[in-house]
Amino acid sequence: MTYHQLTQEERYLITAQRMCHRSPAQIGRLLGRHRSTITRELRRNAAHHDGDYRAEKAHSYAVARRRHCRRFKTLTLDNGTEFHDYAVLEQRFPVKIYFATPYHSWERGSNENFNGLVRQYLPRGVCMSAVTQAQCDHIADDLNHRPRKRYGFNTPATLYHRQ
Repeated sequence: MTYHQLTQEERYLITAQRMCHRSPAQIGRLLGRHRSTITRELRRNAAHHDGDYRAEKAHSYAVARRRHCRRFKTLTLDNGTEFHDYAVLEQRFPVKIYFATPYHSWERGSNENFNGLVRQYLPRGVCMSAVTQAQCDHIADDLNHRPRKRYGFNTPATLYHRQ
């Protein structure tokens, strides 16, 4: 069973069922959710001032947490000279940049994985001065529309546009 977050409609149903004094297990069965999902929802998204659960307030708390979580954009880069202007990226975009320890490729796993994908288009030894921007755009477009197992066989482009 894949995980998906509660919807606003489900939160309204939780509020209505709580008013009828239903238990988290009963609400979970009604929604087709595990009782721990309902218990966690009631605990995390209760109103701060009185502890009561209200769907509208609960949904706003959940959305704010999700938005805050998506802010967690970081890049771990090689120590190459091509990144000497990293501070410009940090100023221009909401991203924090880290540098891997030299010869510790495991510190940048997704970077190494991506390099492997790019190498399908540009094998080692290809002179990068001969590569045009149009070729780079084509490679980026292909890779952004390529399904990935780690994303449940969604494409990075699909996931990016859902945000």
